[in-house]
Amino acid sequence: MALDAKGARLTLPEAQEYHDPVSNGGSEMLAIGSLGPTELVIILVIVIVIFGASRLPQLGKGVGEGIRNFRDSMKSATREEGAESSDK
Repeated sequence: MALDAKGARLTLPEAQEYHDPVSNGGSEMLAIGSLGPTELVIILVIVIVIFGASRLPQLGKGVGEGIRNFRDSMKSATREEGAESSDK
């Protein structure tokens, strides 16, 4: 017996056509973390169009420095927490 979202019984043709993406575990929803090679190429083309090929090295350098600074600050915060807990 097939039911729609409101709980009403569906006839056979409707039951074959109806599917609720939430009830099947959300498998039809977009998976954010799964970027394939095609999506990466499209993103790269968009970035080149927006920033231009000559600015890409500068952009990459800025992103790399930002990631490095973030990691360094996380390491120093972890060290400070360790020093505070050993002082107590």
